[in-house]
Amino acid sequence: PVGLIQFLSHDASWQRRNAERLLREGPGTKILSTLVEALRFSKFTYTRLHALNLIHDLAPGPAQRLAAVNMALRDTHPAVRRRAAWLAGPILEELPSADILGRTLVNLAETSTDARTRLGALTSLGSTALGAESIRRLAGLYPGLQDDWNRSALLGALLTNPTASLATLLELSNDGQDCTSVVAELCRRIGERREADLTRETIQVLAKAASGNGASIAALNRLHETLGSRFKADKDPAT
Repeated sequence: PVGLIQFLSHDASWQRRNAERLLREGPGTKILSTLVEALRFSKFTYTRLHALNLIHDLAPGPAQRLAAVNMALRDTHPAVRRRAAWLAGPILEELPSADILGRTLVNLAETSTDARTRLGALTSLGSTALGAESIRRLAGLYPGLQDDWNRSALLGALLTNPTASLATLLELSNDGQDCTSVVAELCRRIGERREADLTRETIQVLAKAASGNGASIAALNRLHETLGSRFKADKDPAT
C-alpha cells in the first residue's frame, strides 16, 4: 500500500488513477490513517488530491469525511480546496449541524478568485439550510457574479430556506443594500415551484416589507408574472 500511495504523486495521470483504483479495491479502509497523514503532510499536490478522494470514498462515517474536507479546505493549493468544496455537499446532507463547514464554504465563496471553486462552495451550500448571517453574506456576492452558473448555485443555496432568505434580503434592502435583482430572481424561483404554502408564506413576507422597498415591489411583480398564467380566467369555462 505504501508503494501505491507513492504513485499518487506520479506525473502521469494514468499511473495516479490506477494507483487510486488499486488502493480503493485492495486495502480499502485499512489505509485510512495513512491517507489522512498523506493529506495532512504530503508535499505533492496530486497525492493530497487523491488521498482526499479516497478518504471521502472509503471512510465508514461522515465524521471522518468531514475532518478530511475541513483539512483540505485549508490546503495551500487551490486545486485541493476546489475539490474539497465540491465534496462538502454530501457531508452537509448527512451532518446538517456541521456549522463550521458551512461557514468555511461561505468564506471560500467570498474570497476565492477561482470561479469553479466558488461554484463548488455555493453548490455545496445548497445542501443545508442557511442561517441569517450566511444569507446576508451571500447576498452581497450576487451583484458581482459574472456567470449564470454561480448565480444559479447561489440562488439554489438561498432556496434551501426561501422565506427566511427573502426576509433577510428585504431587511438588507431596507438598510440600503441593492438586493433588487437577487430578490426578484428568488421570487421567480419560488413561483416556479407552484407550492401553495410556500407562495402564501412568500406573500406574507413581502407584505411585511416597507411600502417603499423597491426590492419588495420588484419581487411581488416577478412573483405575479411567474404565477400569472396559472391564475388567468378561463376564456371558455364550459370546455
